[in-house]
Amino acid sequence: MSLITLRGQTTRRVFVHTLFGLVGISATAGSLSLATRASASETCDLPVIRCPEEECGYLYDPAFGVPEQDIPPGIAFEDLPDDWECPECGTAKLYW
Repeated sequence: MSLITLRGQTTRRVFVHTLFGLVGISATAGSLSLATRASASETCDLPVIRCPEEECGYLYDPAFGVPEQDIPPGIAFEDLPDDWECPECGTAKLYW
């Protein structure tokens, strides 16, 4: 689980749990809206890619991007920088 502050027009806190696929976005102070990974991914036709490290289990989901690495939503896995690494275990994109 992680709590992330996104930069943009407004600051939002995001709760992400990759094992259970839950995402919560705080739209206003004190409120939390929950969605499943599946419902958020309905707006994005790009495939979700799983980290090849068995112990890791991280899912790169283009519908969410990787806010902690400044990767915005809507970026296909193949369009990530060549030096991109898994935010959980550090596995290089080359090995995905």
